[in-house]
Amino acid sequence: MTNRKKNSKRFLLPLIPALIIMLFFSSCEDIPLLTAVDSLVKVGAPVYSVEAGEYDEDQYVEISTTTGDALIYYTIDGEDPDSASTLYTEPVPIEGHETEINLKSIAILDPMANSDITSAIYTIEYVAVAAPVFSPEAGIQRQDVSIEITSAASSAAIYYTTDGTVPTAASTQYTTPIPLTGDGSDISINAFAVQEGLPDSSVTFGYFKIDYLQAAAPTTSVSDGIYLNDLQIPLSTTTEDAVIHYTTTGEDPVTAVARGDGYYTLNASSGNITLTNPSGTSNWVVFFRAKAFKDQMKTSNLLSRTYTIQP
Repeated sequence: MTNRKKNSKRFLLPLIPALIIMLFFSSCEDIPLLTAVDSLVKVGAPVYSVEAGEYDEDQYVEISTTTGDALIYYTIDGEDPDSASTLYTEPVPIEGHETEINLKSIAILDPMANSDITSAIYTIEYVAVAAPVFSPEAGIQRQDVSIEITSAASSAAIYYTTDGTVPTAASTQYTTPIPLTGDGSDISINAFAVQEGLPDSSVTFGYFKIDYLQAAAPTTSVSDGIYLNDLQIPLSTTTEDAVIHYTTTGEDPVTAVARGDGYYTLNASSGNITLTNPSGTSNWVVFFRAKAFKDQMKTSNLLSRTYTIQP
């Protein structure tokens, strides 16, 4: 029996300190040991999916934290967030032209310490509608034109004025090309483009003027002089597709329509004409005049010759 008691004591002695500790903590239920440890650790600060800065289109900011189960609260007015602020559940929209938002957020998970506040300022500045362009380009035009106005923003509406005033949405809306015809005609156009939700374009100005080129004057190899009957006179102009009109009476050929005796048309830019003495008995003095005509060109300078045609 003595040996058995001794052995029991040897077995129980090492367990006594552990038993004392267990009894102590079981009687101290209000000591927040784990809570005190957790409160020394902060929740991971929120992280934004979009960097702070200025953007030309709407942004949608996702907020996350490395601490699982933490709740994220945020403000968009620059105030520091807390648990009474908006709870993050979906990406925060940063929308609208000239919008500026100071996004602040905090992550919270009891019993840990609240995270540091994350802050970022976002500015939205939409790109203005593409300014109108003219076709043809503004300037001197050498023939009649129909002026087209377009914008790279295909859905934009274009408004314009032709009286020098700045256009507004109450001005004439462009729908069809603007015609400009006739030598010396001119027009000034101010135009801008409008599209819903975007800033208006800048105003494009264009001045157009029609200034026809001049047809080349007719030429001939037959100079002034006295010639036998049935004189052959070659005529030509370097202006392609022009027609030559001439008279034999000294009258200036000013129209493309034949006007009777002494007024003729060579319906080509080159060819020969024959001058035949109508009297057959006396000399015929011919005051030869010729010009070249072409649509949308100025009339050429005058070719002038004096011929005496013998019988």
